Amino acid sequence: MSSGFGGGMGRLQKTCGAVTGAFMVLGIHNCKKYGNHKLQTDNNRILIQEFTRKFLLKHNSTNCDELIGCNLNTDDGQAYTEKNKVKERICEKCIIDAIEIVDPLISNSK
Repeated sequence: MSSGFGGGMGRLQKTCGAVTGAFMVLGIHNCKKYGNHKLQTDNNRILIQEFTRKFLLKHNSTNCDELIGCNLNTDDGQAYTEKNKVKERICEKCIIDAIEIVDPLISNSK
């Protein structure tokens, strides 16, 4: 379901896939927790905003292009990502940080 999130949504280099995945997890959590749609939406908004605040403190952006600093859709960008191990250094760090931010948000809202 989330395989297209990489590269900021199918290499569009928009919102980081780790961020979007975190939003999905928060949405699932709130839908299971609250039967009322308004409560789901209100609490989802609160948790997404808090997640984003914490992610920005670590990475200064939620956008793929700003996080990795190159264009994934060019040969030069692909060479840059490989040479600089962007997936290992940046993408994996974003994924780990997203998990580490989401986990306490969910745990504290039970």
